[in-house]
Amino acid sequence: MKRFAILAALTLSAFSLHAEEKKEEKPSSYIFVLEVLVNKVFNKETKQEEVVPITPLKMDDTVNSLKKRLKDNGTFDASITVKGNRIEIQIPKPISPDEAKHLKALFTTSAILTLHKRDPRHNPVLAEKVFKGEEIVPGARAYEYPQTDPKTGKAIESSYVLVKRRAAISAKDIKHANPNYATGTEVQITLTDDGTKKMETFTKSLKQGEDHIVCIFDGKVMIDAVLNAEKLSKIFVISGLDSLEECEQFSRALRNSLPNKIDIIEFKSVTQ
Repeated sequence: MKRFAILAALTLSAFSLHAEEKKEEKPSSYIFVLEVLVNKVFNKETKQEEVVPITPLKMDDTVNSLKKRLKDNGTFDASITVKGNRIEIQIPKPISPDEAKHLKALFTTSAILTLHKRDPRHNPVLAEKVFKGEEIVPGARAYEYPQTDPKTGKAIESSYVLVKRRAAISAKDIKHANPNYATGTEVQITLTDDGTKKMETFTKSLKQGEDHIVCIFDGKVMIDAVLNAEKLSKIFVISGLDSLEECEQFSRALRNSLPNKIDIIEFKSVTQ
């Protein structure tokens, strides 16, 4: 059984994010057309999800986060144009197809990381029904838990986890996210002062060795683990990433999480 343990940090096992085969092709300039998608929130009174309109402020926040991600990536000359809920990004400097794939991941990874208590009513069958909309459990929500074959590393049938709807820790509580260059497979996350207080209050409310903490990243379960400490605090570590490059990408995304999900609706190379 996986457990949360704290020495100097909390360790979480991560699922593989972006494994891509590399192949050599000539560099080109690229244009990305992105569509910002609406968020949905659960209305306790109507017991239904409602659409949250995309405001100009949300678009500004999204553009600023994308600019910071590009800057962190070393891309300083991108041209950004906003039209409604669409964003066009042109990379004038020729880049390789592999770099273009990396940018696609950079633009579409919302990097919304939340921690929840696993709902005491959880069982795999009920969680799957809630996830598919076949049942409603008041105050709870179900997420997909991607699984891999430990022998082959290939994806297998997912399971589902029922968690408390309200997140104990969210993206706004993250102060820093940095790769561990010593291991090349870990990202250390530091919480804000408010986030630290929330983490301490949250973990104090759980039963050590019995209650589960569930970590959600971009709408999917990263880990479902038993709390094995009296109290967790300011720093935790996500481990199990495949490479230092993946750790760096993950850290950049977490430092500049997006307020809304993004789809790429057009992606093309431009001949010089």
